[in-house]
Amino acid sequence: MPSSRTSARARPITTHTVAQAAGVNVSTVSRALRGVRGVSPAEAERIRAIARRLGYRPNPFIAAFNAQVRSYRCAPTTATIALLDCWPAARPSWASFDDSVDYIGGINRRADALGYQIERVRLADLDGLAGLLVLPVPENTDLSALDFSQLACATIDFSLQRPLGMRRASANYYHNMWLALTTLGSRGYRRIGYVMTRLSSQRQDNLSLAAFLAFRLSHPHTCVAPYLSEGRDYRTKLAKWMDRDRPDAVVTNDLVLPDDIVAVGRRMPQDVAGVLMARQTNQMPGVTYIDEDYQEVGAQAVDMIVDAIHRNEFGLPRTLIVHFVDGFWQEGSTVRPAPTVRPT
Repeated sequence: MPSSRTSARARPITTHTVAQAAGVNVSTVSRALRGVRGVSPAEAERIRAIARRLGYRPNPFIAAFNAQVRSYRCAPTTATIALLDCWPAARPSWASFDDSVDYIGGINRRADALGYQIERVRLADLDGLAGLLVLPVPENTDLSALDFSQLACATIDFSLQRPLGMRRASANYYHNMWLALTTLGSRGYRRIGYVMTRLSSQRQDNLSLAAFLAFRLSHPHTCVAPYLSEGRDYRTKLAKWMDRDRPDAVVTNDLVLPDDIVAVGRRMPQDVAGVLMARQTNQMPGVTYIDEDYQEVGAQAVDMIVDAIHRNEFGLPRTLIVHFVDGFWQEGSTVRPAPTVRPT
């Protein structure tokens, strides 16, 4: 005679079990458990209570298969995801989104592969759309007055703060800063500084600064105090900071900093190394930088929207959901090369 443990294993609680107990069909149970449309709130809660009482647990492999089947069956071939651009014609260089190297290249390719088309829109053009992807926005942009209830939404980076609950795809600024610092440390730099701007820190939710301060705390003899570059006489203040703190390497989110370092009389990398924490098409030639993989960030934002559409999850989620994309080191001439390891 089989043991009770064996019998329990042989008869798992399935959606069929829940359907029989609730007196409904399996598709109704599936919709109730997934929280999608088609079942009244009261009926859905009754079915979920029965499932909890029976000890139902979803099988992750079956759930993944069903999600794939639903995506093939439901993905519309002509659905449009709106790409919301909140910037005026005169915009900073980092906000001049480029189809070839920035977020939009990854957005277009991923959307096309999933059967969606992308349309660049302004705020007045949002009617009749299923998905909305908000590009990085100017400071103090507030979209709280928009009705997101019928849209599957996502945004890129942390520049959009209102509303706060939108899904986000972002470069992993914390990881990227840690990567830059550990790489510089492995090459013998012992007075690494961080030159930041207020706007870039806000756009990153201060994650780069947090990583720098954490690294400085754990490596007290490797980093100098960070420097905030703002206001007039910027180059004069930069020269004074470099004279006072004597950094031998600088990491920065400021696109023009390598030019400024040269302008105040330092040679790169002979006097000071420089690492940009982003890639820009118009940066100094040969500069060492962290590639934030904007195209993959854009692709992840599309995935978040399409996944929400497939699950019938419209409106803003209850909790903040962020997909981070790790960057990678790109060698240049503004940091001395890694030491050659001779074979023994």
